[in-house]
This record gives sequence, structure tokens and C-alpha cells, in this order.
Amino acid sequence: MRHLIRILLFWYFAAIFSVSAWASGDAGCSPTMKVFHAGFTGCDSMGFLSPSNDTRVNLVYLMADSHKQKLKKLGVNDRHYLPPNDANPVDYAGLVEALTPEPAPAAESPDPQTSGEGTICISDSTGGTQFIAAVKAATDLSELEKKVLGEARGAINCQHAKAPDVSAKQALSTDVKSASGKEFLVYLEAIVNFYDVSHFDPANFVALQNASQPWVKEASRYMVARILLLDAQATAFDEYGTMQKNQVDAAKVSKAIDALTLYLKDYPTGNYAASATGLLRRAYWLGGDKSKQLATYSKLVADSEVNAASLEVVNEMDLKLPIEAYADNALNPMVLAVQDFRLMREHADEKHKQIIDLKTDVLEAQRQRFASQPELFDYLLAAHAWFVDKNAKAVLKLLPEKPIPPDFSYLDFSRQLLRNAARDATGDDTVRTSYVAMFPATTSAYQRGTLELALAMFDERHKKIGGDFEAASLIQDPSIRKQLLEYVAGPIILRQQTTSTTAPQDERDTALFRLFSRDLVQGHFKAFTEDYALLPAEPVPAADTSKPAPDDRFASFRWEGSKQDYICPGILKLATKLDANPKDIRARMCLGDFFRLTGIGDAVVTDKDVLGGTGTIFSGEKIYRGDIYADVMKDKSAPREERAYALFRAVHCYEPAHANDCGGKDVATSARKGWYDELKQNYANTNWAKELRYYW
Repeated sequence: MRHLIRILLFWYFAAIFSVSAWASGDAGCSPTMKVFHAGFTGCDSMGFLSPSNDTRVNLVYLMADSHKQKLKKLGVNDRHYLPPNDANPVDYAGLVEALTPEPAPAAESPDPQTSGEGTICISDSTGGTQFIAAVKAATDLSELEKKVLGEARGAINCQHAKAPDVSAKQALSTDVKSASGKEFLVYLEAIVNFYDVSHFDPANFVALQNASQPWVKEASRYMVARILLLDAQATAFDEYGTMQKNQVDAAKVSKAIDALTLYLKDYPTGNYAASATGLLRRAYWLGGDKSKQLATYSKLVADSEVNAASLEVVNEMDLKLPIEAYADNALNPMVLAVQDFRLMREHADEKHKQIIDLKTDVLEAQRQRFASQPELFDYLLAAHAWFVDKNAKAVLKLLPEKPIPPDFSYLDFSRQLLRNAARDATGDDTVRTSYVAMFPATTSAYQRGTLELALAMFDERHKKIGGDFEAASLIQDPSIRKQLLEYVAGPIILRQQTTSTTAPQDERDTALFRLFSRDLVQGHFKAFTEDYALLPAEPVPAADTSKPAPDDRFASFRWEGSKQDYICPGILKLATKLDANPKDIRARMCLGDFFRLTGIGDAVVTDKDVLGGTGTIFSGEKIYRGDIYADVMKDKSAPREERAYALFRAVHCYEPAHANDCGGKDVATSARKGWYDELKQNYANTNWAKELRYYW
């Protein structure tokens, strides 16, 4: 339910506030596993200050630093997709979910059409609770009055509000006799009128603004201001929920601002102070008062610790603060910093050329604006030197060595992490020691996961991943370990983890699956026949049960061959034959069928900056189906059946999109037509020639 509500709210906000100043997250993208990059996907936020982070994530880190706050993951991760590295927040929704406790379930699921910010029903539940609490607390009400007033408020439902009939009103009037009780009663009538008759007429509440009952007076003052704002925005949004500035009634917005300001002046810590403050920000946005927006958000960012309320404000600011406000000298340095990180991102122009929006001289001109936070400014300069200028030596000059503190702030952690990357780029051979020394100080959320990924990438690029699977390894995140096993590990590590008595079962299964597939793809046929003894006797359920997958994780390696059409033995016999004669044409063609029918193939990461991007250390030349077919077609000694089948399969490698899905060297369309013609002319009496209708 929590996840459903979050999705509904996400799309609700996305529809209403379609122009965002500087964020942020995106839906539907695939997270990666890389640390230092300036591209933005919306899914790759890490535990340090980075251009690739959602700007809201960067701001949350800086807010935590300003209050010396240690962020802890509290919530349950129930996102609808599983990121490859769950140690990192991935997107802003994930961060919010992790940092905020699971809310108590609502007694009744809200109607998404009548709940949510900006709707009349958002305060129905809390308003009813506060009304009943005020009635119970009133000392001048009789027990009967408290009972009937509480029951009357409990009977009001925003979604189905209607005025009580005459007899009910008469009964209430008979039972409620005190002056305070009558004011509560009039307030109830005003609430029903608000829900059922008019959302834009404050008259019923205006009449109660000078009530003698304190709660009725305060609540009526708040409701007058709220209704004035509702009236001001009544025609401001089109059918798609987009604000039309020319449809905003400026005079009504001004009245709402006056009423909200007066309420907050008289009730700075009142029952509705938080709501009124939020509505006042909304009024500034509707009225286009950028300076008031800027001042309000800057103060909130400076004064707020990271909690559920401030996380909402960060998201709101991202949506509502106009981009031009970021040039204002009054902007809080933390907000300016995250805007600078955003401007360091790589993006392409219309000619697909990578461009950066923030030049060094523009950043340097901001120095005075960071006078109160010089270390943050130094880090911004260093980040620009690294991500934009690609100048590792400049990073080291801007970030001189400092002792590692007992507990990292996010700025300290970012500083040390970036410095280590620059040292590595300049050939410093003590970098790993420095990475290891950072671990005890990673006490805030996402720092440990980011550091593990950075260390794993360092080890991968320096051919040292063996230590990452030792008993004392600092690499504990399951997804990082699995990524190394899938894309980097050689046979020694894979066998070690397969037979480990301490590794989790999923990790052992991952290692065994990749060991089997690498043995075959890399041509280690004898090793496969020996490793085959490790195959579990019983089916092993697939790790990710949320995706379509065979019931048995190792079903591919139980392949019994083909008994008709192109006849092949089972995979173990096939590997035995290939071990005896790697050039056995029939066995090679059958291996191609095994790859085709099971989907087993080379496991590679195409992005060199991702963990696993350097490729496997498993020796041997990779075997691709396309190369098998090409070799057989060139072999004049190949039997007629093998050659015909090779032609047939080679043509189908490009079905249906003209793209080669068999691996090996691509060939032109003319060559594929030649295969087709040869099959049709020279092997016309084969089933494969008869079956083939097109070439691609």
C-alpha cells in the first residue's frame, strides 16, 4: 500500500508541477554500478556529493552536514524494481523511503481522487481528530455536549458530506446549550458547507474568527486563509493539472497571503502553523513571488534537520523554485552548490556532442557566495576539475591531505573519496590502503555502500579482486560481490565461492552458474566435465522470483540435447567430445545450438566505467555461434548436413532486425543474401532450405 500511495503521489506531483528547476529523478531508468561519472540518469545517486546524483539527494546530504546529523536507513525497501547495488539510494523516492519509518496503516484507504495536496479532503481526518480533541478538552462543555458534538463530527465524511436533516439539527440544538458548544456547532455547519456546498466561500468561518472558544477561533482563522487560497487557484490549472499563470487571480492570492501571514503572526506555534506555512509557500509560488520563495526555502534548508517533513520540502523546492532564482545572491550556499553540481553534468547537444554548462571562471566568480562554507567551495572546484576538466593533479592541489575523522560528514567523505580517485589516476600505489582506512568512519547512510563499490572497482582495475572474497573482505554488499562474480572472476575464485561453506547460497549459485557458462564460452571443456560434478542433483529455484525464469536455475546445464531435426547429445557428452577434439564440426554446431536454445553466452559489461567493465580474467578465446557458423561455411571438408545447417543458422542470426544476435564478426546484407542463395541452390532438398523464406 505504501508503495502504491507513493506512486500515485509521484504522478500527481509530476502532473501538476511539470517544470522543475534543478532535479532530479526519473522513472523507468536502469541503475548502474559506477561511482565517478557526470552523466545523469535519475537512478544513480551515490553516498557522496556528485554531479550524477539527484540534486535533492545532494541537498539532503548537505542539510545533514549542517546539523552534524548522521543519517540512518530506517524504512523498508519495497520498491518495484531491485537496483543492482541496494547499498545506494538509486533515486529520491528510495532515499525518502529508506530514511523515514514505515507509516502506520490507515484505517481506510483514501480515495486518490479526493486525497492529496491541494484537495479539500486532505485535512478531513486530522481536522476531525483535532475537533474532537478540542471538544474533550473544553472545560465549559457538559459530558452530553461532548458526546453529541464528537459523534456529529465523526459522522462527517469529506467525500460524502451533506447537511444534517432538520430533525438532526434540532436534536443537536436541544442537547448543545452552552456558548462554547454552540460555537462548535456552528463550526460543524461551516465544515459541512465547505465540503458539500462551496470550497471557495469563507463567510461561515469569517463569522467565527472572533469566537470565544479558543480552538474554534484559531481553526476558523486558518480555514478562512485556506479557502481564500483555494479560491485564488480555482481556475489556475488546466485539465492536465498544469498551472496557467495568466489564470491566477493575483488579487485573491494577495488576500490569501495576508490571511496566512496574519494567522502565523498570531499563532506561530498553532495547531495549523505547519500547514499554513506550507500554504504560504504555495501562495508565493502561485503569485510568482520569487524573492519570497527564495527567502523561505533558503531559511528552511538552513534551519531544518533531515526528517520526513524536510524531505517533502526539498522535493517541493525542487519542483517550485524557478531556475532564475538560483542566480540570486541571497540563495543559501547549500542550494547553490547542488545547482553547481547539476551544471557539471554531461549532456549532449543536438549534434550529440557532450557539453558542460558550468565553466571554471563562472564557478570561481561564486567564491564570495561561499564565504561561510569555504571547504564546500573547494570541493566544488575539485569536483569541476575531476568531472569536467579531467585533471587529477588539480584535484590533489585543491584537496590537500587531511586526517580521516572518526565519523565522516558527507562533505568529508566526498572529499576523501575524490582525492583517492585522483591519487589513483596519478599512479599512487598507496591508494588501496587509504580506501581501507576510510571504512571505520563511514557511519552515515550510503557511505559504506559507496566506499565498497569504489574499492571493488579499484581492485578490479588493478587485478586484485581475489582479496574481495577472502574471509576478512570489506566488500560485503551482495550485489557488488555478485557483479564481480558475473563479469570479472576467473575459475579459481568461481570454484572457491561455489564450494564455500560461509558464502550465502545465492552467491554460491551465482558463482557456479557463471563457472559453468565461462567453461563453455571460453572453451574450457575439460574443466566443464570436471566442474559438472558440482551441479546440484535437485532443481534450484531462480534467485529473482519477480521475473519470468525457469523453475530450475541450472536447467540450461541439464540440457539433454536434440533428438530430432539436428540431432545433438547432452551438454556433458558434448563437452567431452569437444575436449577430445575441439574442431569436431558436429560437436561445435551442437554447442552453437546449446547456446541458442539456452541463452548461455558471453557475460560482458559494455560500459568500461561500470563495475565489471574491464572484463573477465577467465582465460581462453570466447566462442560465438556466429564464428562457429562462419568456420563451418568456410570449411570445404564440412559434411553436407553441417554446412547446410550452418548456412540456415547464419542467416537466422540477423532475424528479424538485421542485427547480429549470434556474436562474432558482422557481415553485410550482400553476404547474407549469398548464404541464402547458396542454401537454396546447393541444398534445396534439405528441410532447412525449404523452411527458409527470407534473409535479413
